[in-house]
Amino acid sequence: NEEDKVDNEEYHPEVDNVKAYAFKMVYLAVPYTHPLENVRELRFEIINRVSGSLFSYGIFNFSPITHSHVVAEAMKVDGLATTTKWDFWAEYDCYMISLCDALWVVCLDGWKRSVGVTAEIIYAQENNIPIKYLDVHLNMERNTLQLICRDDSTVFLETKVAPIPGHLQSLIKESRDAIY
Repeated sequence: NEEDKVDNEEYHPEVDNVKAYAFKMVYLAVPYTHPLENVRELRFEIINRVSGSLFSYGIFNFSPITHSHVVAEAMKVDGLATTTKWDFWAEYDCYMISLCDALWVVCLDGWKRSVGVTAEIIYAQENNIPIKYLDVHLNMERNTLQLICRDDSTVFLETKVAPIPGHLQSLIKESRDAIY
C-alpha cells in the first residue's frame, strides 16, 4: 500500500549507541497472549516495527511474535492444534534464545505479568545471556518509534515507521498506557 510506505532517507537519528549491537543476534521478548484479538494484533504490529527498525540499523534479531503469530494463524486455517499459550511455544523459544547474544525485553503493557516473558527472562539469566529492557514510544502523528532504555532512560533508537492500521489506532488512543 503506497500510503504505508515510509521515507527514512531524511531521518537521521543518533546511532552511536546502536553500533555496539550491530551484527549480533538479539531475541525480542514481548507479551502477546491476551483475551482480546485486537490487543494481540496491536502487539504484533508494534513488535514488527521494533524488529524492522533494529534490522535497519544492522541489529539482527529474532522476534518470536513476528514469526509465531503468522504460523499460528496458518495452523488454525489448516485445522492444526495451536495456541498462543507459552507452554506450546516454550521449547522452541528457549532454543532460539540459546542462539542469541542478548535478550531484549520490549516492555509493552503486561510484560511483567506475561508467563512467556517471565520464563524467557529466567532462561536468559540461567544461561548468562545479557538482558536489556526497552520501552516503546509511538508517535502516531509523526509516525515515529522510539526505543528507550529502562536502565538509564536514554533514547536507544528513534526512527520513522509505517502507520499502525486504523482499526488498531483506537486501542492506543482509548487506553494509551494500558493496552499495549
